[in-house]
Amino acid sequence: MAEEDTVMLLKEISRKLDQLIILTKMGRQEEIRKIAANVRGDPILGEIRKLSDGTVLSSQIKSMVSKATSKSESLVEKKIYELVDDGVIVPIRKGREIYYIDSGLIG
Repeated sequence: MAEEDTVMLLKEISRKLDQLIILTKMGRQEEIRKIAANVRGDPILGEIRKLSDGTVLSSQIKSMVSKATSKSESLVEKKIYELVDDGVIVPIRKGREIYYIDSGLIG
């Protein structure tokens, strides 16, 4: 397949994925609003989300958020899993390390 064809195919796939994301968000608007309110109202969740830019190791996020909020690392870890389960952040594995990125679900 020529490079030009590959680029066109990838653009089409990207467009279709964007459409799926939009449809999914439309079907989950109320749930997304509740998740967003929960994140905005919980300083631990907010700190985790702020650090989830793909550059900070998961262990560092736990430590940094724990110090910033004076909460235990085990509680912070539970909150990380909550955000992952809700689709707010996405784990990215690089070798043995795990990073998190914001999914863009709640803007």
